Order: sequence, then C-alpha cells, then structure tokens
Amino acid sequence: MNAVAISGTITQTPTSRETKNGKPYLTFTVDVVDGFRQDKKHTFNCIAFGKCQERLVGIAEGTVVGLSGSLQSRTFSTQQGERTVVEVVVDSSEVILQAGASRYEAEEGCQEDPFDDQ
Repeated sequence: MNAVAISGTITQTPTSRETKNGKPYLTFTVDVVDGFRQDKKHTFNCIAFGKCQERLVGIAEGTVVGLSGSLQSRTFSTQQGERTVVEVVVDSSEVILQAGASRYEAEEGCQEDPFDDQ
C-alpha cells in the first residue's frame, strides 16, 4: 500500500506550473514536526493536480494544512547530473489554520475569544 497522511506548515509559497501536455499542477513544501522530537522538523515536497490543485492555489506560506495522498519518486536530468526526488502526491487537503490567524480564529463556530479581556 502506498498511502501517506501529514499535517504541517506550508513553508514555500505554492507555485503553479503545467505539464508538457498543459495539465496544471501546484508544487509546494510542508514542514512537519517530528513526533518524537518537537525541535526537529521534516520537510516534504508536495505536488497537487486537478481539484486539489484548484483548492490550494493562492494558499499562503505559513498556512497549516492536513494532506493525504501517496508517495512518488521521479528522476530527472540537471546540469549536475541525474537527480531523484520523492514527493507527496496530494489526493485530499484540508486547511487547518490560515497563515496569520490565531488558533482560536481557525475553529469553526467560534464567535468570540473567551480569553480576551477587552
């Protein structure tokens, strides 16, 4: 089975591109905090096509997202030689926290912050 689910912070503003056949896609990176060491992060390259691409276009760096999909590796040539990358091919996505929003603002149905003394 090839399945992956991650949640983390978008650390590179998503870039819109097109395949050689004109199919649009989006590339971006997500930092995920290590489950064992909170001071360590893992960075994942991500790619989204179709409806996932449409949904994530315009999303800001710093946004916390939940992603699920599969892992894909591909090899390509550069001036320095062949290079292989592994990326998450996104099948579904969810915005957990918009960049710049407080965690309280991100919760649905909350009208006011009970901890705000003003």
